[in-house]
Formats: sequence, structure tokens, C-alpha cells
Amino acid sequence: MLQLFIPANKVQKDRKIMRETDARMAKYSRRGLILNLFAFLLCLALGDFYKQVPNYATGLAVGLLLITLWRGYFLFRFESLYPRAPARWRTHYFWASFVGAGWWSVIIVSITWVVGMQNDTLLIWLYSVVFYSSVANVFAPYRRFLGLYLFIGQIPAAGVAILLGTWEGYIYGITMLVFYLLLDHQGEVTSRTYWDRLEAQFNLDQHAKSLELEKRDSEAAAELKNTFLTRFGGELRTSLNDILGALSLLDDSELTPSQRELLALANKAGERQLNLVHSAIDFSNASNENLVLDHSIFNLWKLIEHVVEDVSHDAYQQEVELNHVLDSETPVRVKGDAQRLQQVLINLLSHAIKYSSSGDVFFKSEFVLKSNEQGELQITVVDQHAEISNTEKDIDGAEGTNKQGDDIPLGITLCKGLAECMNGSLQVFEEPGLGTQYYFNITLETTSKSPKSLAVNPQLRNKKMLLVGIPKSIEDSFLIEMETWGMQLDTAQDADAAINLLEDANTQEAPFDGVLIYTLVKSLELVELAKRLLATEAFAKLPQVLVTTLQQRAKSDVAALFNQPHLINLLKPVLRGNLHQAVVEALIKTEEQPQIGHQHDHKQGVGKRILLVDDHRVNQMVSKGMLQKLGYKVTLANNGKEALAALEEQMYNLVLMDCQMPEMDGYTATAAIRKQEAEQGTENPLPIIAMTAHAGKSDQSKCFAAGMSDYLAKPVSYEQLELSLKRWLGKSD
Repeated sequence: MLQLFIPANKVQKDRKIMRETDARMAKYSRRGLILNLFAFLLCLALGDFYKQVPNYATGLAVGLLLITLWRGYFLFRFESLYPRAPARWRTHYFWASFVGAGWWSVIIVSITWVVGMQNDTLLIWLYSVVFYSSVANVFAPYRRFLGLYLFIGQIPAAGVAILLGTWEGYIYGITMLVFYLLLDHQGEVTSRTYWDRLEAQFNLDQHAKSLELEKRDSEAAAELKNTFLTRFGGELRTSLNDILGALSLLDDSELTPSQRELLALANKAGERQLNLVHSAIDFSNASNENLVLDHSIFNLWKLIEHVVEDVSHDAYQQEVELNHVLDSETPVRVKGDAQRLQQVLINLLSHAIKYSSSGDVFFKSEFVLKSNEQGELQITVVDQHAEISNTEKDIDGAEGTNKQGDDIPLGITLCKGLAECMNGSLQVFEEPGLGTQYYFNITLETTSKSPKSLAVNPQLRNKKMLLVGIPKSIEDSFLIEMETWGMQLDTAQDADAAINLLEDANTQEAPFDGVLIYTLVKSLELVELAKRLLATEAFAKLPQVLVTTLQQRAKSDVAALFNQPHLINLLKPVLRGNLHQAVVEALIKTEEQPQIGHQHDHKQGVGKRILLVDDHRVNQMVSKGMLQKLGYKVTLANNGKEALAALEEQMYNLVLMDCQMPEMDGYTATAAIRKQEAEQGTENPLPIIAMTAHAGKSDQSKCFAAGMSDYLAKPVSYEQLELSLKRWLGKSD
């Protein structure tokens, strides 16, 4: 008989460890047996397969039931059968599982062949994907068995899907093949990691016993565990780097949009795990008093905004509404460890989003000055859900209860450790009506007490605007911010109330100048309000700012709205600068500007082409609008990599380059362009003008050092842009 598992080391020969491994496999397999039977019966009850071949379907169900009983004999009698002969129990169960996988494969193949890629098939395929994903982790310790099990269960299904000869069949078949390869690779990595971890733990236990026999104190054992955690984290980090590197190679392949989306999700998940490993190593170093904190000046406002933007995209993909309030008094420049502060904030928000039971997470940032040299950053994260216990989570203890698990989650523990290393604290509470609340604070040195300034367009003063659908938790922040711009504001929570206010204002001859509509992640109800206004003669030309997520923006019916000249899209998360730019674009773009003083040359750029490189959509829209108004032809690139590709395809007269962008920043892209020009012996280098929010002298020096020709600090006015381009390109002939 084929040997599916041969013990290769002391760990695999240890009866206690092997019993724990087999007991875990048996425990989760019991659930799988019941779920398999239930899933197939549900498919028969809801689909067309039973209607088309009732006798055959009944035979499959009876066969599945018999195999389930056979496998169940080994699983539910584990405690009595296993002690007699562990190896024999394991071998018998492996072969019974092969029969079960083969029968399940027959079921999938039969349904796919008879029904095609219809509802029945999609249901059973979806269940199979979820089932084999969980099985791969449970069976991973037995690598050879897992590989054969996955092959029997998945490859025939993939083959018959391809044989259908339809596009759906090709897609599902190839996806299943790729899924099989990924699970097989995951099983190999997990198996190796599992046994390495147990072997390391086994050796650690043996060493701990020797320490106990030698009467070593408990601190030595704790130090050994921390050393192990650091080394294990280093190994895991290396593996994650390999995985992320392989995924990055796939990014250059020809992939379908859905495959590219899955690849992006895998990359982001890997980066999160890598960040968690970094946090774990930092926590371990902190426990050993080996953690060295950075103490340098950084932009606190930008860091918080970056965290909100980064985490928001994940929240919206999970249909979690992330609302935020950022204290306008937060100073721009402070001194501290920016990297570890960002780690804590990302881990904290990601945990709150992941375990949000209400789909509504609120993030608030405040900065309180404690002296002329120091201030306290206070972060509050609240998950508002219904069923709350009135207990405080004891993070200091390892046995604290948690609604999401048996113990305090690792991420929260790491956040607390890092917070304390930075002379801060982290507390977690659960209170009736307020959900789970996270309070994080840290003391930072202030290098400047000046908050971030916003260049407000003076033409917004006395503009009257209606805000519709703003959540109550952030409504005040919207009102306070926009009132400081000199605007007159009113609010409504639903479409009917908004229509009534607009009609009343027209009747009283005090109409609104515009309306801002805020959609929720799980609802596009207020999009209908935008459509109603466009379809109503009295409001058809009323400027609208429609706030959506990127996922909502991609829907065809929503995207079509933005072809309307009076409707502007503002993507979540709504940051202060983006809000101002969107409101200005909506309310002022169509107004006739007074022709006083400098007269703009709208034919200045005729016949000249500019490459605009910026990753922010609102900045793209505003800059592109100004450039087109000056007569330039504009091509957009979202990052440095896209800019280099665009320059390969076409000649441009000038490049406007943002500095901070994903994938490849403006400094790197500019250096690459200058290097290529030097290799080609270009006599007239391409003018590259930096457009960035970094306005310090060191930032300007960095731009010039990278090879940029000029520098424009955001926000860039129309006049500044016009004069700068005229200086480098002159007037059109």
C-alpha cells in the first residue's frame, strides 16, 4: 500500500504531537462531512440538476451518504479507534478521504456536464472553492496526502468545465487549475512551516525543561521565546517576500480584469501580513529592550491622511462605512517615530474594520498641546454595533475574552506594545450603545504649532450649498470646515427633504448655488436624487458634488452620470483639500471670471502636448482642466511607471510630475528619464516640472537633485501654471 506519511524526525514520531495533529484533522473533517452533504442536498433542492436526471441525482446522493457514513465511522469514533493503532487509523482515513474526494469530484463533473455553468454549478463550485480552501490548511501537515486529495477533487472538475467549450467553462476551468496550483503550493509552504514550527517548539520545550532542571529563573525562558519569535518572524518575512515577489512578476502578465483584481488583493494581503511580522519583531525587540525608536521630524497631517486613505479602500471593498474626523488644529510638523506610529494606526483601523459587526467604523483624530514643546495625539476608533457587553477588555492579561476570538487578537497586543514603547497607551472598551471603542494616545514633540493651512478660494464666500446624506457622526466636521470658507449651509438626510428645501429656496428667491450628495457604502439610494435633479427642469443646471467610493464610481449607471457637465464626483475618503477642490470645481468652474489685470492666453498651448503625472483623481481633473483651458493637449499617467511607458510611445513637450505616487514616485521616474537622455546623448532635455504639496526648501532641493527642471508647490493657481509653462514652452506659433 502507498505510504502517504512516513515520520521523518522526532516531532513526527512523538505520539502526543501526532495525536494533536490528527485530532485537529478529525475535528474539522466532521464539519466538512455534514456541510458536504447539506450543500449537495441544497443544490438538488434549488437547482435544475435533479429535475433533468432525478434517478442519477438520487444515486449520487445515496453514494455520498454511504461514503459520509463510512468516513464518519473513523471520525466520530476517533477517541476509541485512534489509541489502538494511530498509524492504521490515519492510513484508513486517508483512503476513505480519497474515495470521498473522488465521489465529490464525480458530483461536480456530473452537475457541470448536465447543467453547464448555470446556477446549480456555480453554487456547488463556489462551495467547493471555500471547502478546499479550508481543507488545505487542515490537511497541510500531510503533504503527500493533501496533494493527491486536491488533485482528485479539483482537476476533473476543471477538465470538464474546459470541455464544455464555452467562455464560462474556459474561465472557470482555468481558474480552478490556477486555484489548485495555489492551494498545492500553499499546502507545501504550510506543511513545512507547520512541522518546522512544531520542531522548533519541540526543541524549545526540551530546552525549557533543561532550564528548569538547572533552576534557571523564568526570565531566561521568556527571553528564549522572544528570540524564537524574532527568528521565526524573520523566516516568515523572507517567505512573504518571496510570495510578494512572485506576485509582482505576475503583474506584467496578460491577465483578465478579474484576475488582476485578485492579484491586487493577494498583494495587499501579503503586505498586511508582512507589516504584521514587522510589528511582531518590533514588539519582541521592545520586550527585550532592544527596540530603537526613530526620533525625526515628519508631517503628521499627511501621515494620518495617508492611513485613512490606505485603510478606507479596504473598508469599502468589505462594504464597511469608514467615517473620519481629523482635527483641523493638528500641527503639520512633529518629531517622533513616524513608521511605527503608522504601523499602530493601520493595524488598529484594520482590526476594527475586519471585526466590525455593524459595518460602521468611526475614526477620530485630535491633537492636544501639553506644553510649548509637546502635544498628545489622541485617536478614537469606534465600531457601532447593537449587541454590546458592558465589560472592559483587559489587554494587559493574556486570557482576556474577546467577541472575535478566545483571546485578545495578536494585532491589538502588538499595537499596545508599540504604543507603550512610544510612551503612549492603548485601551479597548465595550459599552452599551457605543460598540467596541479603541483609545490610543501618544506624546509627540511639536516643532511648529501651526496647523495645516488651506488656501481657500475667496469666491466661495456667501455661496449657498445643501448637504444631503452626511452621516451624523461627521456632519458637524463638514459644517465647521465649510463655514470657515464663508459658505452658507443647510442639511438634509433624505431625497424628499432635499427636494423640499431646494423648492422652498427657489420659491423664496434664495436658491442654492449647489448641492453635495453623500452616498453610503451599502446604498446608492441618494444617487437617485442626483438623477431626479438632473431630470427636473428647475434643477437640471444646479451644480452637484456626488460623493462615492471607487467601487460605486465604477458601476456603469453611476459612471454615466459624470458625463453631465454640472455633476462632479468626489471619491471617498473625503479629505479637506479634496472637498475644497471639488466644491470649487462645481460652483465656480462655469462662472464667468472677471477680466481684470492679467489676461489669460487661451491659445498659449495650441499644438503642444503635456504629460500630467499624478495619482490623485481630483488633482488630475483640476490640472487637466486648467491645461486644456490654456490650449494644451493633455495625457494622464497615474504613477512614474505609467509615465515612462507613455514617453516610450509618444513625444511630449513637457512633463508635470507629482512626487509622491504609488509603484514609482516622481523622483525615481525623473532620474530614469534623465539617465535615458544621457545614454542617448539628448541635446535638449525634456522639461520636467514638479507639482507637489511638499513646499520646504529640502523638498525643492530633492526635486532638483532628481533632475527636475522647475518646481510648483500645490495648490497651483491658474496664473502660476500659465506663467511657468510660458517660461518653459513659450507661446504657440
